[in-house]
Amino acid sequence: MMNSWDRWPLERLLYLFLGAAYLLVWIQLTLLHWRGAFHHRMMWGPVVVTPIVVLAAVALGLSRQDATATLFNAAFAIATVVGLIGTYYHLRGVASQVGGFTLRNAATGPPPVLPLIYSALGAFGLIVNAWPQIAGRVG
Repeated sequence: MMNSWDRWPLERLLYLFLGAAYLLVWIQLTLLHWRGAFHHRMMWGPVVVTPIVVLAAVALGLSRQDATATLFNAAFAIATVVGLIGTYYHLRGVASQVGGFTLRNAATGPPPVLPLIYSALGAFGLIVNAWPQIAGRVG
């Protein structure tokens, strides 16, 4: 019966969606970094940070308290930065292949779009959490 969901604002569903999205991205990036044998220490960043991000999103989706909001903001800010750093390293990795930055190297090297998705999810989470203040509705 769907009545128990009637009082759930969209914001709560977005937090749970973000948690699920980060979980799926975490599985993919962990597989890719494992395939790359963690040859650079920065590859551990998203593998370690993402479970905390997932927990922060789910916690805020289930319990809106100051502590969970603080954890969420910190985790999602870190995730946004980690994604931007990853974008730099992925682009550098593609460019370092024979032939430089080509479509073929972008397709076979480190995926240049995945860390951007990671960062975009983090930024979106921060926007969702700040939206009441942005929209002028403190609540």
